[in-house]
Amino acid sequence: KEVKNTMNELTKWKDLLWNEYKKDEIDGLITSEKQFIKDFDELKNLENIVEKNKGITSLTIKENKTKLKSYKNDENVKKELYSKLLLQKKVYNCPCCNELIQTDISEEKLKKEISALSDLISKLEFEIPNDTIKLENIERSKKRIDVILNFYDNKIGPREDAENNIEYLQNYKTI
Repeated sequence: KEVKNTMNELTKWKDLLWNEYKKDEIDGLITSEKQFIKDFDELKNLENIVEKNKGITSLTIKENKTKLKSYKNDENVKKELYSKLLLQKKVYNCPCCNELIQTDISEEKLKKEISALSDLISKLEFEIPNDTIKLENIERSKKRIDVILNFYDNKIGPREDAENNIEYLQNYKTI
């Protein structure tokens, strides 16, 4: 009789226990909390991408394209000037002493300027496509951030709360 009373008491407690959550709700709630954790982690990664690349804007890319065009023009002018300088060295000799006539332009200085411009051009030719890709990633990240935040009504709680909820629900399920 005592065992029967204990079994009845246990059944009553189990029935009361399942008043908080129905058995079929638990798995859905656990899945929902796990999805929240995934979304939370994705949100933090996306926010890091945006923060890491916040200096890249369409304006900076446009400015770099303008600089690149200017540097290319300057390089072409200096290369042309260098060619003329070399040609002058070959052609312009003093008729009396047959020595080269000095020019105001330094050949070495011109070579250094051309080299510096080439380096700047190479750097910008590398940076512009990379920055364009990064800007596209920033825009995609911002859109995904908005989707995640909208799903949770712009209220993202701590990750630890979801982890604790999962633990609680799993324990609840085993009772």
